[in-house]
Amino acid sequence: MKNLPNKKGACLWALFLGVTLGFTACGDDIHDFSKTTPADEAVSIYIADSVFTYTIGWDVEMEYTGTADTVIARFPVHLTEAVEHDVAVTLMVDDQLRVNYNTAHDINYKTIPASDLVLRNTTVTIPAGKTQSDSLVTIVCKRALKTFLDTTGYLIPVRMRTYKGGGVKPNYEERHSNLFINVNRVNGAYFANPVTKLRYVPAAGMGVENGASFVPLSGIYFNVSSYWAVSAEVNLQVNNDLIAAYNASNGTNYQPVPGDKLVQFDTVEMTSEIPTKSFTLDYSGDIPSLNDPRGYLIPLEITSVTGDNISKVTSKSIHFVQIDVSFLYTEVVTTEDLLGTVQPQAGYSVIKATNANTGANLALPGVFGNLFDGNRGSMWNGASYKLSLVIDLGQEVQDITGLSLWQYSATTYWNTYWLKSCAVSFATEAMYQEGKPMSMGTATQTKSGQEACFIKFGEPITARYIYLENMTGGLNANYIMISEFNIYK
Repeated sequence: MKNLPNKKGACLWALFLGVTLGFTACGDDIHDFSKTTPADEAVSIYIADSVFTYTIGWDVEMEYTGTADTVIARFPVHLTEAVEHDVAVTLMVDDQLRVNYNTAHDINYKTIPASDLVLRNTTVTIPAGKTQSDSLVTIVCKRALKTFLDTTGYLIPVRMRTYKGGGVKPNYEERHSNLFINVNRVNGAYFANPVTKLRYVPAAGMGVENGASFVPLSGIYFNVSSYWAVSAEVNLQVNNDLIAAYNASNGTNYQPVPGDKLVQFDTVEMTSEIPTKSFTLDYSGDIPSLNDPRGYLIPLEITSVTGDNISKVTSKSIHFVQIDVSFLYTEVVTTEDLLGTVQPQAGYSVIKATNANTGANLALPGVFGNLFDGNRGSMWNGASYKLSLVIDLGQEVQDITGLSLWQYSATTYWNTYWLKSCAVSFATEAMYQEGKPMSMGTATQTKSGQEACFIKFGEPITARYIYLENMTGGLNANYIMISEFNIYK
C-alpha cells in the first residue's frame, strides 16, 4: 500500500466535544475491513477521520448543557494521490457495522433510527488533480438532542457504498467512519409530584381523606424517586419556613401541623433495584384537633443525598402535603324529618350512569325517569358493582341539607336489594365545567329492611349536580333497587 503522508494532517470537520482515532474490525463480506484490499497498487480512496465523538451533557436538574447544533459531524473523502479525472464517492449509514462493533467489543451502543437522521452530500466528488472532496459529508440529527437519555451511548457508522473513477479503489480499513454519541447524566433524587392534596373532616370524627377513603395521617405513603435505580440515602426534613412563601404564591393561608406531634424522620434508604422508595409520615397527635378552617401544610424537603454519582434535584426537592379542612360530610340518619323539607323533583335527570342496567331485570322494569316521578311503585334498578350516577337538578339549588334514596315500595325486596353505601359529591355549574366536584365522603347504612337511605349533610350546600358513586348493595350485592331520589332544604 502506498504511504499516506498527508493523513496525519487531515482536517477534523465534526462538531464534537472529544475525538479519538482508531480502526474497527467488523464482520465479513462488505462488513469485513480486515481483509487486504484488492487494489494495493491502485490509488486508494479513504476517510481520514475514522472516529468522531459527540457528547451530550446533562446536569442533575436534567437541563441540557450540550450544543444545540443538530449538525453532529462533517468530513471529507480523500485520495492517496491525485488523479487526472474526477472521482465520485457515495456513502451511506450502515447499522450492521454498529451490531458488529457491539459484538466485537462486548458493548451495547444504541442505534438512532434512520428517520431521525439526514445524511447530506451522500455523493461527494474529488476533482481531477485534487486529493480531497470539494464538499463535506454531513450528518444531521433531526431529533432533538435533549431526547437522547441512554447513557450507554449511540453509534452511527457511515461507509462508502459506491465509487466512480478509473484507477482508484477504496481502502478497506479506512472506508468507514464511526460517530459515537455519548450521553453524560448525573443521577438525581427528587419528588415526582410537587403536591399531595388531602381533605380532613373534623366534624365527622374521621381520618384524612385520601382518594375515596379516610385513613390516619400516618398511613399515607409518599415517594422519593431517582432517574435510575441506585443505592443511596436521601435525607429529609419538614421545613415549616416554606409555608409563608407557598401561601403567598397560591393565595392560601395554610398553617403548620403542630411540630411536637409530627415525628421528624431523617432518611429514606433507596436501593439499586427500583428507582422509587416509599415512606410515611408519622403523626402522633389527635386528628380531631386539626380543625383550623384555614387548613394545614406540611413541606417535605430533601436536604441532601449520599451515594455514588447522585445528588438532589433542587428544582424538585420539595413536596407539599396540603390538608384542606372541610366541614362537609355525610351521615345516615334514621328518619326523613331530620333532613328538612322535601323539594319538588321538576327538572331532575340522570346525565351519566356507569355500570348501570336501565332495562328490564328480575321482571321489574325500571328507567331513570322513575327516580323522579313521585311514585314509589315504580323504580330503577342497576348492577351494584361500582355503580355511579350523576344527577342534574336542572338548576343550582341553595341550602341543600340532605338527600334520600327510597327503596322500591314492594317490601319483599327491602331486605334484598337495598342500598348499603355510596360516595356523595356535589358540584355547582362552574365546578362541573371544571371537572372538580366536591366530595362529602361515603354514606353507609348499617341496617337492612329500611324504607329509605336518609343522608344528611354536615352543612348546607349549593349545587346543581349530585354525584352518587361506588354504590354497593346489601344482602344481594348484584343489584340495587331505588324508587325515588329527593333533596331537602
